[in-house]
Amino acid sequence: MQWHEVAQRKAQAEREVREALYRERLSLAIQFASQGHNRDVVFGVLIGRECEEPIARQISDSAIALHDSRRAPSVEKESELVMEETEANTPDSNTAEQSTAANPLGTMWFQFRNNLRF
Repeated sequence: MQWHEVAQRKAQAEREVREALYRERLSLAIQFASQGHNRDVVFGVLIGRECEEPIARQISDSAIALHDSRRAPSVEKESELVMEETEANTPDSNTAEQSTAANPLGTMWFQFRNNLRF
């Protein structure tokens, strides 16, 4: 019976060490993600800290997903404000139709200019 108890305690201690190391790596990954670094940078930092590749990949994916989910509500609010401002500043549809009908070349130029890549 003693051998079994010793083996259980040893397994429990190893599990606790692995979990502590995982929490430390996750904390580091979240820190870099919150600073605005992308997934590859977070992955590289974890590899540099001697983390195994599959674990580093999992942690970096999780940290970036968590950071993006935390940031998403504020981005949605900003996009809603921009949409409201755009709708408020948009001229009536009748005047827009009249201006495009009068100057089709201007419309084509605008479409061409928007497709240019700078």
